[in-house]
Amino acid sequence: MVGSRRGKRMLAVVTVKMMAMAGVVLRGMAEVMVVVAWCQRRWLWWCADGVVLLALADGVALAETGLG
Repeated sequence: MVGSRRGKRMLAVVTVKMMAMAGVVLRGMAEVMVVVAWCQRRWLWWCADGVVLLALADGVALAETGLG
């Protein structure tokens, strides 16, 4: 019974983390779209790569600190 309860708790934690990550990814994608559009106008392709990396790092940090 204890193992089963622990398994359910782990599953719940993983599910919540995945949902949080999905939310962060969606928000990050919207931000990246805006920045990519701006960068394309300015022809600064390296800008988009940097924002993608920042969005990913932000998402991982948020998931670890907020739900860890």
